[in-house]
Amino acid sequence: MSRKINSDSNVAPAMKHEVELARLHLPSPNIWLLILIPTISWFITVV
Repeated sequence: MSRKINSDSNVAPAMKHEVELARLHLPSPNIWLLILIPTISWFITVV
């Protein structure tokens, strides 16, 4: 249970970061990597 809570708390900053990047409107492969890597690592942690 505590593991799930920790995972959820890790998602919030990542999503906030994604929103900030969306506001900047800077389409770049590097930005997509910054978004995808935390998302994939979170998904692997949950599964």
